[in-house]
Amino acid sequence: MEGPRFADPCPNHLPPELRLSFPFGTLMGTSIASRATALAVPELGFALDLGRLTPVIMQQPTVFLTHAHLDHSSALAAYLNTRARFFREEKTAVWVPEPLREDFLAAFAVLPGMHSVRKRIALEEVLLPAWEGTEVSLPWGHARAFATDHGVPSLGWAFYQKDSSRPFLVFAGDGDPWHFAKNPQLLNAQVAVVECSLSGENRRLAARMARHAHILDWIELAPQLACDVLVLAHLPEEGLGGPTLLDRLQNAFPGQLAVFSLPSQSTQLAPAEEA
Repeated sequence: MEGPRFADPCPNHLPPELRLSFPFGTLMGTSIASRATALAVPELGFALDLGRLTPVIMQQPTVFLTHAHLDHSSALAAYLNTRARFFREEKTAVWVPEPLREDFLAAFAVLPGMHSVRKRIALEEVLLPAWEGTEVSLPWGHARAFATDHGVPSLGWAFYQKDSSRPFLVFAGDGDPWHFAKNPQLLNAQVAVVECSLSGENRRLAARMARHAHILDWIELAPQLACDVLVLAHLPEEGLGGPTLLDRLQNAFPGQLAVFSLPSQSTQLAPAEEA
C-alpha cells in the first residue's frame, strides 16, 4: 500500500510583496491600482489599507484605512477573523474614516461567518472612527489623519516620532493630487507615499474625473513638493509607459524618487489603447 499523496504547489501568479527600506523601518506589501493596496511597517507595528491579507499584514496590530474602495478594504473581514483567532492577547485597532464605521459594523452584523469573530472580539472596540485631525498615540510617537479628495470618505495619515514636528512618513492614499498643490505642507515629510494610478497620455482626463493621480500631475507638482523621498505607489498594472516619464519626474523633483514596483513593471510600455 502506498502512503498518502500530497498536493503539488501551483505556479504563483499573485503579485509579489515588495519592500523599500528607510531609516524608520521597512515599507512592505502590495500596491497595484485596482487590484490591491496593503502595506505595512513591521518594525513599528502598523499596516496601511487592507486590499489583501498576507502574513506580514495580519501580524500588524494597528491598521490605518484610507477609504473603503475594495482594492483597499476587501481583506478587512479576513484580517479581523485572523486577529480574533490567533492574536487575541494583542490589542487590535483599525482606524477608519468616521462615516464608514457604522457601515462596516452594520455589514459585519449580517455577513455570514462573522459570528465567530464577534464572539471573540468586540468589533465596536476594534473599528475606531477617525476625522481630519484625529491623533492616534503609538508606542514610538503618534499618527495624525488629514483630509484627502477622492470623492468618497477618505483620509491620509502622517506618522511622527516622539518629539518630532515633521512626519517621518506620510501615506496619502488615493485622491486628486492637486489637493496637495493647495496644501503642500501635507506632504512635507521624510518619506511621502502617493498614488500614481494612470500614465497613458489619453488617460489624464479619466484620472481627473475619478480623482486619481496621473504621472503627469506629479511631474507638474514636483517642484512644489517638500518631501525628502517621494514614493510612487498604486501603479497601473500595465506600467508607467517606459522610463522617460520617471526620468522627467526625477529631474523635476528636488529629492529622491522611489517607485513601489519592480523595475520591469514600472517601466514597461503601456498599451496603445486603454479600456
